[in-house]
Amino acid sequence: MPQAENMEQVFRELGLQLDAVIALEVEPEELISRITSRRTCKACGSITNLNDKALLDSAVCPRCGGELFQREDDNEGVVRRRNDAYRRQSEPLIEHYRKKGVLYSIDARGTVPEVTGRIEGIFNRVRETRQQASG
Repeated sequence: MPQAENMEQVFRELGLQLDAVIALEVEPEELISRITSRRTCKACGSITNLNDKALLDSAVCPRCGGELFQREDDNEGVVRRRNDAYRRQSEPLIEHYRKKGVLYSIDARGTVPEVTGRIEGIFNRVRETRQQASG
């Protein structure tokens, strides 16, 4: 919490207001599926997910044809430990911002464009609310 309080103090000193904090919500099993299916290209470094139906059972990069590999830490045990640590560390922050009324939780399942759209929707609503309050 000291980092959050320090950040809020810097914002105040700069005349900025924290209007929104976004919490991306996803079930642990979804995280495990995403991360354990992640592959990295040895040649170009791009990241691919084998959950993509077009790439199922593929061992080659769709961008450059290079060999795909799984990072050593992209395994279920590591993902579970990291998720547990994240939850322990983030819960106090989430509660802090919930009490301040600036927390927005969104469903992080779906494609990158879908989740990005949800985030943009929150920013747009917050911006409209701010404009109405000042207008």
